[in-house]
Amino acid sequence: MILDEAERIGADIIAVSGLITPSLYQMEEICRTMSERGMEMPLMVGGATTSALHTAVKLAPLYGHVFHGADASAAAVMAKKCMIDRKTFEEEQHREQEKIRALYHNDGIAGQTGNDDNPDARPDRASGFRPILTRISDVPKPADIPARELSPEEVMPYFDWKMFYAIWGVKYGSASPEAMELMQLCQDAEEELALGNYIIRISARFFDARSDGKTVITKEFRMPMMRQETGEMKSLCDLIAPEGSGSSSPFGVFTISVKARKEAHEEGCCCPACSNKYEDLVARTVRMTVAEAASAWLDRQIGTKVIKPAAGYSSCPDHTLKKDLLGLLPEGGRLGIRLTESCAMTPESSICGMIFTHPEATYPDIRRISQKQYDDYAQRRGMDNETARRFLGHLLK
Repeated sequence: MILDEAERIGADIIAVSGLITPSLYQMEEICRTMSERGMEMPLMVGGATTSALHTAVKLAPLYGHVFHGADASAAAVMAKKCMIDRKTFEEEQHREQEKIRALYHNDGIAGQTGNDDNPDARPDRASGFRPILTRISDVPKPADIPARELSPEEVMPYFDWKMFYAIWGVKYGSASPEAMELMQLCQDAEEELALGNYIIRISARFFDARSDGKTVITKEFRMPMMRQETGEMKSLCDLIAPEGSGSSSPFGVFTISVKARKEAHEEGCCCPACSNKYEDLVARTVRMTVAEAASAWLDRQIGTKVIKPAAGYSSCPDHTLKKDLLGLLPEGGRLGIRLTESCAMTPESSICGMIFTHPEATYPDIRRISQKQYDDYAQRRGMDNETARRFLGHLLK
């Protein structure tokens, strides 16, 4: 365990990174354990799912020496400041965290003064919602796509260089196209694409679905969804024809994986995603962009406007849905996708989500829910307390 090793070698700083939301649960556990052991090492947290807010509100009360770095560069600066003058550094960080907590809690109090922001005082929208769908019976159900490989020739027309540069960390248009580094990066990516050292797999399946306002319902399964508790109070369920309407809506599940035919990472590195060799980073970025290109290819096959919310993202912020979605796909075993204990997907260049078809469809942003919805959703998903806390705890207001 990282804490055991840190204590053994007398580490000056411990740093952890979270890529998907269940990592936030692990960070809370690390903070609890460090407090229980009486440790005092600074703990730096970062990664795509972390934030200064989460660190101040959720982590700092558990461990008094935890600090958030916005990115790798900021974390390095923070570590240097900490090493030079830890007392001053921590005092400054604690003041900032206290400000964030005060703003967070004051906003929470203000949010309870009216019915619009108090989910317990509002009528239950799940039983009286008005779906945005019109003429639902006119929306055809697309054809299934059994597990198959896509050729690079099928996918490359949808390869988005803007996305490639964004994944790499270069803001498109921010640097001169003639810049030597950018020219070299583009050339290396083109060479990687020409090698074709990747396998693209895809599968999609469609069902006739109805909704009770909380759950997508088909003959084969029931898939609970969440709902916004502020603003327009939207849910993905609103994109499905309601029960009793006499109509149904197409509801799809899909997954895409792009796997290297052979790994060229550092010798001794058990995980290709962990390699920091330049050529491996280029290859990974290419595969991730190819996966998004395959997703665009799928849009074209469906032939009408769709949204494809991925499990674990803000429209359906439950990573455990990946297990259900993968299990519903025809010949899912051929896709070569595995889930870790925290429901991260391997290969890392994988996409798993749902498909909703309607010209007015949008992605509802659900980042905070009340205890009431948390308990209701966990019950509908059949989650025990520990599983719910691990995968949904970060959503609680």
